[in-house]
Amino acid sequence: MSTISDRDSRPEYDALWTIAHPYALARSGEYDMGADYRIRRPQGSADDLLICPLSGMGVARTAEGEVEMKSGYLYRYAEGTAQDYATKGKRWHFRWLHFHADAAWKPLLEWEEVTRGFYRFDLSMLDADAKKVVMDDFQAAVRSVDEGGGLDDELALNRLQHALLVCRRALTLKNNPDVEFVERLRRYIVQHIRSRLTTELLAKEMCLSSSRLSHKFKVITGSSVQDFVETCRLQIARRMLSTKAISVKAAAFEVGYEDALYFSRRFSRRFGIAPSQLRVGAA
Repeated sequence: MSTISDRDSRPEYDALWTIAHPYALARSGEYDMGADYRIRRPQGSADDLLICPLSGMGVARTAEGEVEMKSGYLYRYAEGTAQDYATKGKRWHFRWLHFHADAAWKPLLEWEEVTRGFYRFDLSMLDADAKKVVMDDFQAAVRSVDEGGGLDDELALNRLQHALLVCRRALTLKNNPDVEFVERLRRYIVQHIRSRLTTELLAKEMCLSSSRLSHKFKVITGSSVQDFVETCRLQIARRMLSTKAISVKAAAFEVGYEDALYFSRRFSRRFGIAPSQLRVGAA
């Protein structure tokens, strides 16, 4: 098996592409590697390394044994952690990114510690939409940076940070039943935002009585179920009006309001601005 070190400037393997970055994003690339691929860095690197397997399988060799690196997970080597990973089987297709984590990012990187300094995140904790966001953000962070860095580097860091925030949110939900309960209710509301969402309907979806749902939600959030429904509707409408060329009447309909005038009153009361003033292209 051949070994590739940090000193190899143009390693002879099937690299799809590689980019070198001078700033916070040190290096990144997308590789489709054969059976003889292996990386060994006994002293680790002076930054964090994220690996996102796409197909095939890799293997990380650690002091505690071998750990498979497969699609459906993200992996992270912390700064200074010995790195020894390779293709397992015939091929391994993956994206990777070295970056210097700001101290403020540390809470976003508290994943499952497989062995000391080596972490992973299970993407199955995300719903389909969130998983797509993470994968798209990671790809954009890896691909969008020019060799010159600068503004593109900032944009790439923003995409990476967003991906990590989505993952962190999933971990927070997993570790807090109350937060997970509210999030599950929110997802249902958003998915059926045009519908007439009565407390009775929502209670049935949550497998609770109406009174029990109302009480539990009030205890957790301090607000009523219907206040929460309205908040979801108005927040979605606000996002639509500020990002799309859409009329107030159409936005109201899209989030479940039949009366555009009533929608405008509720919107203005909530945000202190008329929806017509928020419209893209409005004078």
